[in-house]
Amino acid sequence: MHRRRTLASVATLLAATVGGCLRDRIGSGGGPAGPDDPRGNDSSDSPTESNESDGDESDDGSSGTDSSGDDSSIELSDYAVSDYVVEPTVDSGDETDVWGVYLASRSAADAAFTAATGSDADAVRAFVSETAFDDGETLLFVRALAPQTCYALELDDEPTVDEAGRPQVSLAVTRTAPPEDLCGEAITPVSVLVRLAFARTVPNTLSVTVSGRGDQPTELELQAIR
Repeated sequence: MHRRRTLASVATLLAATVGGCLRDRIGSGGGPAGPDDPRGNDSSDSPTESNESDGDESDDGSSGTDSSGDDSSIELSDYAVSDYVVEPTVDSGDETDVWGVYLASRSAADAAFTAATGSDADAVRAFVSETAFDDGETLLFVRALAPQTCYALELDDEPTVDEAGRPQVSLAVTRTAPPEDLCGEAITPVSVLVRLAFARTVPNTLSVTVSGRGDQPTELELQAIR
């Protein structure tokens, strides 16, 4: 019913790198003095203060968020693209715009697709019911407008998490018919439904880029609906 790929997470490497940097910084600046260090013979030094300082830095290092606010705990472990799509019953805004919804809970997904209509509605509801929201799985729906009837909205590349811990999904409005075939001359809605699985933390925002609609891609910053 759907195509499934497993990702090697960029965020796992980032978390290891951030943790290593913090350990290096703690070891070089806050540790107790060695036997050759004059501080070791100074009875006025306070080991208690040094230990408290080290403990604070260790706590920061395990939080998954660095000083810039970037979350290194975001890890995209898997994704799947539904073979069937229907439009959810949510506010789509301007009909001429690219729009999407990022659903991060069972209740939000049910509200969006329970009343959806169309020949593929039951297949889509089955895809939704298979999504394990309690285990970090989420759903992304995006719709765009194609210039003719022989186009589809597809993944342009594998979903990723950038170095700052931000999930990125690249989509493209793509011609599906051979070049020699004629297409119907009509502006046509095209859409895609993607399941995204996060191994640890489900992010609050998702960045989506849709290309193939002109010179400049359209960028969406979607907030999780829970």
